Amino acid sequence: MLILMALILYPYYSISELQGTGDTSPYVGDTVTTSGIVTGLTGNNFYLQDMSGELRSGIYVYRGGRNTPDIHVGDSIVITGLVKEFANLTELWVSNELFTIHIAARNHSLPSPYKLTIPVIHSDGEDYEGMLVRIDSVSFIESGTFQGNTTYHVEDNEGNQLPVWVSRYNDSMVGATIPEGYINIVSPLTQYYGNYQIEPRSPADFTPAVVGPGRVKLNPHVVFKNERLTLRFDIITSDTIEKLEIIIPEGWTWHSLGYTIYPIQPVLGEVTPSHLYLDSLTAMDSLHIYLHDMEPYEVGEHQFEVKTAPPGGMLVTVSTIPVINVIDSLPIIPISEVQQPDTSGYDSQLLGQIVTVRGVITSPPMGGGQFFIQDTTTGVAIYGFDYNPRVGDEIIVKGEVQEYNGMTELTYGGDECFILLRTDTNATVIPETLKLSYPITEQLEGKLLCIPQAKLHTKFTPGLGAGNFEVWNGNIIINVRVDEGTGIDTSEIYRSLEIGDYIT
Repeated sequence: MLILMALILYPYYSISELQGTGDTSPYVGDTVTTSGIVTGLTGNNFYLQDMSGELRSGIYVYRGGRNTPDIHVGDSIVITGLVKEFANLTELWVSNELFTIHIAARNHSLPSPYKLTIPVIHSDGEDYEGMLVRIDSVSFIESGTFQGNTTYHVEDNEGNQLPVWVSRYNDSMVGATIPEGYINIVSPLTQYYGNYQIEPRSPADFTPAVVGPGRVKLNPHVVFKNERLTLRFDIITSDTIEKLEIIIPEGWTWHSLGYTIYPIQPVLGEVTPSHLYLDSLTAMDSLHIYLHDMEPYEVGEHQFEVKTAPPGGMLVTVSTIPVINVIDSLPIIPISEVQQPDTSGYDSQLLGQIVTVRGVITSPPMGGGQFFIQDTTTGVAIYGFDYNPRVGDEIIVKGEVQEYNGMTELTYGGDECFILLRTDTNATVIPETLKLSYPITEQLEGKLLCIPQAKLHTKFTPGLGAGNFEVWNGNIIINVRVDEGTGIDTSEIYRSLEIGDYIT
């Protein structure tokens, strides 16, 4: 009778409807009815999740000092409460007897946890708030025993960290020993002011992670839908690897089933459109595997499972999960089109337009965060993005074409602009050699240059973290600036270089 009255008095919504599509619930301040399975307890409070398997199908239930009825993990309940947001966490408050909790069944099976990586939790945590998640092959940074109302941290093999919250009301966790080594964790996901964290229910949420030897890096990181390309798997290990398997996820086509192994070695194996299996390997340090003629046909994040085995051992998934982000195609143009001047002969023909280019980073960040990239046509300056460049990385840049003191730049022009890491394989850009007596012209702007056997014309003049000097290139004087951020020791230049010295 209580459940019927609740359904009549207050509207019923699924948990995913209560969570909404944004950062806060669209029903904040409303009294509503919903239902689900209790997945975890924290004192009198608990996590509730339905069996739909949908994103955003979990929620935190706050009871305060109320401890009736007696709630257990696995209870299937119908609940009426007040929707609130606390520290950006969507909650259902049932802290007084005006709100109802009806237990429909006991010992119900729990919803399957979503298997996530730490980077995915940081970027898309709102989609999994209040839900059971699984994180594999992580280890605690801290040691000792768990204390109440304390934040701990787990770390994956790539150095990504995730907070772990232990409440003082969780008697199962307080005083328990912090696990050592790699573990898998199944836990509700919560947040505190946008910082996503997990809240283990008991030490039973931790299980030893059986991992294969080695860690894996996959390139490229970002690809386009229907782009045919080669995938590079770098397996780094301090142990011997005898067997290896790469499982191709759904959403990919492997056209010609071609692959290359480096170091080159005779192997036994099997190759199908869905996996590559190699036996009799002799990898003792690093192994590079290239899968040729691959093509993604579904947009989204795709995980490639990699399994390895030591001599005589069985295949086990490695601790890192290689992920590729597949996006819709972008109208990428050559950088030379950005550098092509208009009728003035200096300003870009695309001045003020938003364009997308792809290139390899050729410089560290200069003063103000500026850096340079270059494709097969030429180079250009990048400015104004919140991005930490690394020389040799290939990136995709969508930015606004601007001119600054005569230099063409791609700048951050609003929310539609971005930088995506394409590959981090330390690509090499061969600098263009400036011939004797050749000047630096507009056509060379943004390119990586080499000036061989130039004669120092003026002494280095240091400034605030930077400085300038001039070199003589035959009968041409060229100004050289050493900018802050390059890592070059300007004091050494000042002490060791004298007018007339030859440098490259």
